[in-house]
Amino acid sequence: GATGEVVATVGWAEGDSSGPGRSALRLKGGTLSGFKTPVPDLLAAHLVIVTANTADGPALFLVDMDDAGASVAPAETMDLVRRHGALTLDGARAEP
Repeated sequence: GATGEVVATVGWAEGDSSGPGRSALRLKGGTLSGFKTPVPDLLAAHLVIVTANTADGPALFLVDMDDAGASVAPAETMDLVRRHGALTLDGARAEP
């Protein structure tokens, strides 16, 4: 069962610039660079599943928030229940 020891979330939004089938994240040599915002529960997350474009089309990647290439800032939203964040990836290791 889920114990809450590891918190994960999904980041697909890039402000107004993306949708589920598009992403500005860049994949290069197993690392990702770009941004996702707003990401629900990002401020508490240990892992984030993000969407990124690849040569074969959109794909999902797992990013460990302990990676030096991943940074987080608070993001204001209309959601008063969950805390959202802005995720910036700068050469963060990503697992398909």
